[in-house]
Order: sequence, then C-alpha cells, then structure tokens
Amino acid sequence: MTRLLSSRAVIGEYYRVIEETMAASWVTSVVNTFRSDQRTETYPFLQDIPALSEWIGPRRMMTPTEDSVAITNKKYETGITFSNDELARDKTDQTLIRIADLGARVGQFPEKLISDLLVANGNAYDGIAYFGNHNRAKSPQINNAVQIAAATGTTPTVAEMVNAIQTAMQRIQGAVDSEGEPCNASGRRFLLMVPNELWPVAVAAINDQFVGGSVSNSLQSMLQRGYVIEAVPNVRVAAPFCYLFRTDARIRAGILQEERRSSSVLGVGSDYEAINDAQFFGITWQGGAALGRYELACRIEFT
Repeated sequence: MTRLLSSRAVIGEYYRVIEETMAASWVTSVVNTFRSDQRTETYPFLQDIPALSEWIGPRRMMTPTEDSVAITNKKYETGITFSNDELARDKTDQTLIRIADLGARVGQFPEKLISDLLVANGNAYDGIAYFGNHNRAKSPQINNAVQIAAATGTTPTVAEMVNAIQTAMQRIQGAVDSEGEPCNASGRRFLLMVPNELWPVAVAAINDQFVGGSVSNSLQSMLQRGYVIEAVPNVRVAAPFCYLFRTDARIRAGILQEERRSSSVLGVGSDYEAINDAQFFGITWQGGAALGRYELACRIEFT
C-alpha cells in the first residue's frame, strides 16, 4: 500500500529542520538577518557619531553622510521525487529522512552564500575589496587582510596559529571609525572560521596551555580576562585563508536577507502522482546576502 504522507506533516518537518539547522549554524554570529519584501533592498551605512568635545561656541550639528549596500533577491530551489513503490517498500523511514533533509539544505544555504562571498572577496560598500586597505574620512587606513608566515607554507603550527589569531584581533580592535574613534575597543567575542584541515590546529591554539615544549600559550591570558574565541570549520573555504569576526557588536560583518521560503508537496491524490505513480517534495528559498562592515572582520593568509 502506498504510504500516505500528510502535506501538513511534511511541511512542518521542513520548517522544524530549517530552524534547527540555522540555530546550529555560525551564520547567525557573523550576519544580521532581515526580512525582504521587494526585489532589491538597500542597506545604508551612516557616518559614525562624532566624539564628545568641549562645548566652545555654537553646538556642532553634523548631518551623517551615507554609504550603502544593495542586495537583489534570487530564487533557489531543490526537490526530490520518490516512486510509490519506493515509499511503500521503505521500512526504515529512509525516504522520510531524505524529505526532511530538504529542510537541512535550506538551513545550510546561507552558509554557502556567505562562504562564496568570503572566497570571492568582492568590493565592500566603499568600492574597495572587502579584505584590503580601506581609507576613512578622519581615520588611519584600515587593513583587514593580514599575512602570516608559516614554516611549512600554508599549514601553520599551533604557535603560528596563535600569532595569526592575535594579529587579526589586533587589526579588528585597532580599527577606528569615520570620526577617528575606536569602533571595536569593547569587542570580547570572536569567531575564527578555518578550513576543515586547519580546525585541529585552531582548536589547539585556543585551548592548549602550551604551544610547543614549555612555551606558554599567550592566548590563554586573554581568555582568562574574558575574551571568547570560537573556532568553527568550514569546508567551503580553503587554505591558506582563515577568517576572524567580531561577534558581539550590534551590527555584524555581513547581511542576509530572506524574502520567501515555501514548500511544494505533490503527494497522494495529486495529478503528479496519478500521471507518474510518484510523489514530489520540493522547497524554494528566495533572498540574498552581502558583506557589509569590513572593520568587524579580518582575513588571515598563511604564506
């Protein structure tokens, strides 16, 4: 007998798995997520607030200048078909698991969008490559791309990874805003994204008391003072690059917008089933992503 798959149950499982997958993702730590209701959304970045100064003469009244990032929504889809024979003979719920995996694909998709942007290193809102040298009105140049020498080329030792993390943190915390004021001085939480093959080294660099022999790990003293560094593997990025993000700012390094997510179930009783003796399960996601505030991120390149 053909298995009856309730459309309501399937859709509910889709969205449960989507939310579960996204909750476990690093994406929420490095992007702000917004709802979208039009084809293209524009996100303004206003000039930073002036620092306090002694009141001499008339009060200063500054009108913030504005930069912006525009994101155009695109439509993406995936789906899977099972014959009624497959559904009827499945005694281990493999088909139901695969149907639920459609939700996991949607939940993981923002990771792909952001990872592709990191690898491409396109222009930021100031027209300069996101990871590169940026000039701001009243501040020194911000360079959020660092190169760290590794004795074995692109594979760092634990000590070299420690040096890389500290150098990237220094770049982020040393950044100043358009008014020449520190913009990350209060940053205490960071996420280190590494290629999968460098994850063990990154975890050791953050957690080990010693980096080789009897040499103390200098990151430990920072962690004891309240700093938090989380290392996450990302198979979509490759050596020699790693990425560090500040994650406790109100504005994050990237932007994710979602216009629509919807599901399609052509199950028992549908015209599709009558014609094909099969059932179709699909899901659609519509949205986009962009990298925004470059002062909240730093790229590490091992050389």
